[in-house]
Amino acid sequence: MRSNLIESFEDEYQRGELKELSECALPFLQKHWQDLQPFIARFLPLLGEERLDTIIKLFILHYNMPFDMALYMNSQRQFIEHTVNAQMADMTPEARREAVAIWIRENAQKHRHEAILKQVLCFDKVKEYVLPLVRKALAQGFVS
Repeated sequence: MRSNLIESFEDEYQRGELKELSECALPFLQKHWQDLQPFIARFLPLLGEERLDTIIKLFILHYNMPFDMALYMNSQRQFIEHTVNAQMADMTPEARREAVAIWIRENAQKHRHEAILKQVLCFDKVKEYVLPLVRKALAQGFVS
């Protein structure tokens, strides 16, 4: 049984809609290398080198940060416009702002959680490219 999130992800990925997000995986790991390196060091003895991809996925979940904040905020804005604004075409700007504020209070955390899970799925799509660079960086102590 496949989840709706995975099916949605696969559809979006096949249409190329997540290409930009996938391209953010390596820069995200590079930017957070100071946190990633000890995280890997902590889990490597438990899971082994062959599960480095799993360790990185755990890091993405644990760190709970968008790969690219501007990309995330744009995605959230588009999602809000699609789900909220379509229902409010005849509302005043003030009523629309209030409806968006309510949506954010009620749904922002769920949206962020799903976005982070999509990042894990994106990493899985690009891991064959990223993992050799992470392994090299671990050996050298930095990401090149």
